[in-house]
Amino acid sequence: MSRRLHPSIMLLAVVSFLTDLSSETILPLLPLHLTALGATGAAVGLVGGLGDAVADLLKVFSGYVADRLGRRKPLVVAGYALSAGGKLLFPLATSWQQLLVFRPLERVGKGLRSAPRDALIADLADPAVRGHAFGFHRAMDTAGAIAGTCLGLVLVGVLGLSVRSALLVGAILAFAALPLLVLVREEARSPVRVSLRWQLGSLPGHIRRLLLVGLVFGLGKVSYMFFLLQASRQFPERLATVVPLVLYLWFNLVYTLTASPAGRWSDRAGRRPVLLTGLVVLAASSLGVGLARSALGLAVFFAGYGVAHGLLEGNLRALVGDLSPASARGTSLGLFHTVSGLAALPGGLMAGLLWDRLGPTWAFVWGAVLALAAAALLAALKPTREPGAA
Repeated sequence: MSRRLHPSIMLLAVVSFLTDLSSETILPLLPLHLTALGATGAAVGLVGGLGDAVADLLKVFSGYVADRLGRRKPLVVAGYALSAGGKLLFPLATSWQQLLVFRPLERVGKGLRSAPRDALIADLADPAVRGHAFGFHRAMDTAGAIAGTCLGLVLVGVLGLSVRSALLVGAILAFAALPLLVLVREEARSPVRVSLRWQLGSLPGHIRRLLLVGLVFGLGKVSYMFFLLQASRQFPERLATVVPLVLYLWFNLVYTLTASPAGRWSDRAGRRPVLLTGLVVLAASSLGVGLARSALGLAVFFAGYGVAHGLLEGNLRALVGDLSPASARGTSLGLFHTVSGLAALPGGLMAGLLWDRLGPTWAFVWGAVLALAAAALLAALKPTREPGAA
């Protein structure tokens, strides 16, 4: 297999760019939509955590189904289509409780597509450049987030549209990515003829140990909604909507610039040093945002938050792909996402309760402590295969 990125990996990256163009027009405005509908900090954490938990609960099943079918693409297409349809419900909400239903419905699509798509990328990528493949995909995904955040700024800050109208524009854009999926090709592979229980039971021991890292990482993954709400608290009302969007744009720009080089770094140096660096940077950035009381401080720590995501998101997927047998790659990636995603629900609720009861800073302290705990667990794992191993 060529060490250049496969054309279908490039297409999937463009699909992710277009999907995040839609999503990130919506997501930075969603916490503002929620609070306008009367949501408390705990309610914001519940909506964010429940939506992500629903998506991640489905990932182990969609990953297994992709392994069992021997095909990834049908689930990828269905997932992107369902997400596009679900986004149209957001601007229709008239109470925050409705978003407790609408947000998880939209996330069902993400739950269906994510593990099969990641398995497809891992299948198509030469093992020696798997980190680069995932890093490039995450960079394109986040470049879409930058474009979407810019669009949100224009819609709300320049054109003066209401948050609800901007959500509708973002929802309509979600359909632009769907035609490209027709062009994605996957390599034929033999279907897996075993039960999910057997498939899970046969996973290698190092995958099981990595799940504990994912569990703790998920518990401490403070939702982006809290980062934006914390930023909005530092500015007068006329800037409280626009400045968080600018900071979110800054975060995504740094994330985009970091993701692909981080993947190349992990291909050369191994996944673990890169991931450990990312977890430490994440802890420092979370604590920094919680303590920052100036625009400059927020800008510095939002940048750190972007660096941490660039180091972590693609390389966690690459590490699971490295350690998984090809016949169980979808199941392994889905299980990792499920464990870390389900942990995000109680983690998000705890962050919200700390925000309401003790003050916003404590939500970020929670995230910092758990990021360091995940780093300690990862450091304690025995060395695994080097990138490039078959």
